[in-house]
Amino acid sequence: MKQLLIYSFLFTFLISCKQEPEKKKTLPKKHTEKINEAKKVIPISTVETEVLKKLMHENLKNYGEWSVGLKEYPYELSFRDEAGNRSYIYYSIFTSDDLNDDGITDYIVRASSDGMSGSDLMFVIMEDNLNIKEKKEILEYAPFSYNNLDEFKYKAKKLTCSAMKNFRAYNNNDGPYDSIKLEFTYQNGNLYEGSYLSKCKLASLENKTIFNDISNISRRERNLEMHNYTETISETYRTKDTLIHADLSGCDNPLLQLEITIPALISELNEVDFFKDKTVSLLEFLAKNTQFANNINPIIKYYSENKLKTQKEITVDNNLVFTVYADKERYDKKLKQLSMSINIERRYNPKQVENWEITARKK
Repeated sequence: MKQLLIYSFLFTFLISCKQEPEKKKTLPKKHTEKINEAKKVIPISTVETEVLKKLMHENLKNYGEWSVGLKEYPYELSFRDEAGNRSYIYYSIFTSDDLNDDGITDYIVRASSDGMSGSDLMFVIMEDNLNIKEKKEILEYAPFSYNNLDEFKYKAKKLTCSAMKNFRAYNNNDGPYDSIKLEFTYQNGNLYEGSYLSKCKLASLENKTIFNDISNISRRERNLEMHNYTETISETYRTKDTLIHADLSGCDNPLLQLEITIPALISELNEVDFFKDKTVSLLEFLAKNTQFANNINPIIKYYSENKLKTQKEITVDNNLVFTVYADKERYDKKLKQLSMSINIERRYNPKQVENWEITARKK
């Protein structure tokens, strides 16, 4: 009887050992992913999301293969560069405020990338709650930018930061790499850096234009120069057969850069004074129709006594430096057009030649 009880106990014990413990119920992977996505909270409003989407889609025209990711914040713009490498730009709202005092909320947006496109902060001025009127950009960092900016802070409609030389853009013996403080504000229809307004000679220019009030001006724009934070003025004069792109920049030394396209016959290129005559004719037009006659007339006088020397820097009138680029290699046989370039700089301040000297407003 005892043996029977022992066998019965052993049999029951063995049977209980073979029984598997009850499995813990788990949700399918896809279902858990959906739950996690639902828990993610985008920390900006629907209106702010729409603003970022507009900026991202506006940037897409610069790339071929691309995609936009809006499930996580900062939002992601993915694209392939010319070499076929995958790159990413992340968009976020740095701050919001009425930057131009028109009663409409504007934004400062950060577009961050560790690729060749670099990182920017954009002052986005709104037409209304959803439509962008204009945007002005500050280059924060790029692999070969002249300067790197960091330590951004915003208070009372002023964006402050520090700037330091990018070692890739300057010679090793240009150090030490001191940093300077910058302050950006949007006013009078443009984005300005504070020391430009207080220290730069060009900031006192009352008429913020290049060409006078004449017909055939198809573009007038003002922006912030990306490397030394001076104001740039860009304008285009266009007729049926003539195109002049004009850019003005600088701090104490105003630099006028002209890109010109004019009609010409290939047979004219061999005429002795063809390039000189065309150059003088263009300079006479510019002296008459821009506010820089004082910088152009001395060059016209120089050519009344001298031959044209292209791609050579020439100084006249003590501190007026100019270079003309005009030769047969710039002729387009198919379009029967000649391209020319003229750079004119009045060097009032010899201590502002190199980019960092302009950035630091050296005197």
